[in-house]
Amino acid sequence: QRTSKHGGRPMKLRREDGIAMAAYRGWKLFSIWRAVSEEYGHRFGGLCEVGINLGHSPVTWLEAQPNARVYLWDLGAVDDELCGAVFGYLRGVYSERVTIVSGDSQHTLNDAAKANASNPFCDVVAVDGIKTYEGRLHDMHALRKISRPNAIWLLDDSR
Repeated sequence: QRTSKHGGRPMKLRREDGIAMAAYRGWKLFSIWRAVSEEYGHRFGGLCEVGINLGHSPVTWLEAQPNARVYLWDLGAVDDELCGAVFGYLRGVYSERVTIVSGDSQHTLNDAAKANASNPFCDVVAVDGIKTYEGRLHDMHALRKISRPNAIWLLDDSR
């Protein structure tokens, strides 16, 4: 377990079952990226995130890594105007570097895991979707199937 300091707040990076994890509740995204980059270097090709909200995470990763791809899963309600605007912005600005899957991650992540289990593509995994223990556990198990062995895991609002 290592601690990196940015902005006066400690960031804990640890390995658990071969997965590097960072707890970042309340962290600014750039500070997270900087801490992870210092620890592991700029070698990330794919960010996989559940829960997009206003799109701050994917924009930060895409701007920090010009060759990176971002894979996003979000409920993305069709009638949610704000969510539609975020999706439209990401697709418009980053087009081929962004894949957005709308729907309940309890189903859509299972589909991704089945289709890509032999070809994992997640170098960084950000879990910020459903807030229940069971839901988070499901998302993490499904994401692990499409994550590379040394992937970095970021868990938001985890307790």
